Amino acid sequence: MLKYSPLVLAVILLAGLIVAFIPRPQTVSTSGVVLRGVNLKLYPATDAQAEWRFRADTITSDPTTGETRIDELKRGERFVAGELDTVVRTESLTIDSSDNLRSRRAELYIPAQCLTVNIQGTNEKPVVIDQQSGFSGPRARIQYPDLVLTAGPVQASFDLKQTNFENPVFEANLDSTETCVDGKLVPKPRSPQTQQPQTQQP
Repeated sequence: MLKYSPLVLAVILLAGLIVAFIPRPQTVSTSGVVLRGVNLKLYPATDAQAEWRFRADTITSDPTTGETRIDELKRGERFVAGELDTVVRTESLTIDSSDNLRSRRAELYIPAQCLTVNIQGTNEKPVVIDQQSGFSGPRARIQYPDLVLTAGPVQASFDLKQTNFENPVFEANLDSTETCVDGKLVPKPRSPQTQQPQTQQP
């Protein structure tokens, strides 16, 4: 379910009434409302704990298809039980009638594991963020603090506890100096081998 501010909602309703009473040829099959500089909240019907918050330059709502297109996305965040769970970055995306998100490409940042997922799609096979099952796409690059994984096609839950990565290629970052602790990157503790031995003065 999409939720706008009361003022924005009033504009949508008024615009909808105006459009409804404007005569138009039978060949016209598209309609909608275009809003600019809007904050938008999405409450997925299939996930009562989740809340998406968007800020974009342009949001287009099409009541005939039940889809909402977000262009020039400035902020996209998913909260679960009030805690930031996922950050999505992309130029544009579409929210379909089932509250799922689609885009040609998207970058997801998952704070709890300090990892970034870059997913590439096509017009025929877009990146899909499903409110029930997580994200999927033809190709992805997943960057952990000390590991890079490329694979495709990919499908994974938001918490990455359930994954299906086909044709995976792993690349370890042995020079990594940071690790993820409580959702934050912190310096790795120095191993005993790397510590300089103390010398005793005679």
